[in-house]
Parts: sequence; C-alpha cells; structure tokens
Amino acid sequence: MKPTALVTAVLIGAFATVEAKRYWHRLQFTDPLNWYPKSSLIEKRKIKDITGGYDEWSSEDWAANVLMTCKYTDGCNSCIAYQGKLDFIWSRVTLPTLTSKSATDERTRDKVWWGGILLSARTEEKDYERNPKYISSSIGYSVFLGGGTQPSANEDEQVVFDV
Repeated sequence: MKPTALVTAVLIGAFATVEAKRYWHRLQFTDPLNWYPKSSLIEKRKIKDITGGYDEWSSEDWAANVLMTCKYTDGCNSCIAYQGKLDFIWSRVTLPTLTSKSATDERTRDKVWWGGILLSARTEEKDYERNPKYISSSIGYSVFLGGGTQPSANEDEQVVFDV
C-alpha cells in the first residue's frame, strides 16, 4: 500500500468514526408535559409504536425503554414516550394488543404508556402538539450527529453519548 493511500485510509476511517457518534438529548418540552407527535410526524416518519402497561412503568423508566428501543432500531433518530388514554391513542395509531394486567384492571385499563419510534433527522417542540385531556408525562429524545457542535447540556437536559 502506498503511503498516501495509507494516510487517506486512516483519515477516512477517522472521519467515519466521528460521523458515527450520536448524541441523544432530551427535548425540553414546556410544562405541562402533555405533548404528542403532530399528525404529519406520525404519518410520514413513524417507524413503529410500542406500548406498556400503565401500572408497570414510571415515566422515567418508560422513557428510558423507548430511548433504548429507538437506539437499536435502524433509522430511528427521535422518539417520544407518554402516558395516554387508550381511546385517544387508538384513534391515532395502530397498537399491538395489550397483554398486561393494566388491560383488565378497572382502575387503569383506559391508560397506557405509548412510545413512538420516529424516522427523523431531528425533532423539536414545534414538531409536537398538546392534548391536556388525554396526554401526560411526555418525554422525548432526539439525536444530534457528531462531527459538529454538540448541543449544550444544562442541568435540565440529559445528553446520552452513543456510538
């Protein structure tokens, strides 16, 4: 291998490594946290939906589960987790059958944790809308690709490094 070819290969490899790094940051939704994806985001960029039993997750644990699902789903660059009423969510998305005890529990059967795995370069609050009647506990994440300036992290913003 020629020395120039070796240098070129090393530089391309270094550049590819930088480009592969992704920084996940938590979206800074304005309170109250009753946000869900706008119809255009669901129709054009949804990869899949996931659900969880209402009484089986805390909002932070559910959001971490949705984020992990997104990280291991090809093409996912944004995700959102929230608690919602089933009749509202079912009117907007196709959900798998719930098998948890929440589906039969009289107190919680109308509530579910929902996660949206989204194909999107990046989402912001403007890509979501509010529904105070049916939605609560919204937590979203979006990716920021490496090779540029990393988004600034303040004490309210969680940044997760991913390769």
